[in-house]
Amino acid sequence: MTKNREVLNLIRLLGNEKIERQLQGNEILQTLGYDFLKIASGGDLRGADFGFQAPLGAVDFSGCDLTGADFEGAHLEGANFDRAHLEQAGFELANLNGATFIDAHMHRADLSHTILVDTDFTGADVSEVNWWESWGGGPNDE
Repeated sequence: MTKNREVLNLIRLLGNEKIERQLQGNEILQTLGYDFLKIASGGDLRGADFGFQAPLGAVDFSGCDLTGADFEGAHLEGANFDRAHLEQAGFELANLNGATFIDAHMHRADLSHTILVDTDFTGADVSEVNWWESWGGGPNDE
């Protein structure tokens, strides 16, 4: 999937709140050229690059194969990653407030420096996940 320079510039502006109307959730994915039907049916998004500061918000990635995907710095408040394959996915610096990862496969994912307030990891495989300096709690917090 290719992203042209204008779209990347738009994403940077959105993340910095310099544009009044901000695209949300699936609308921004469409701008980036991602196929909603593929996402909605639990599609193959291995290695996809969502690493930007744009407000994706409550996007539904349930059941998707996101192995090795990059979500660095993404705003994913309320996103649904239930039953998703997130092996070796990178979420560094992401905001995952209220996101759900129920029964997700997250082996060796990187959640360092993430915001995890009210994030649900019920039944998720979090073996070898990097939680370094994540904030707000993970499945290992008491």
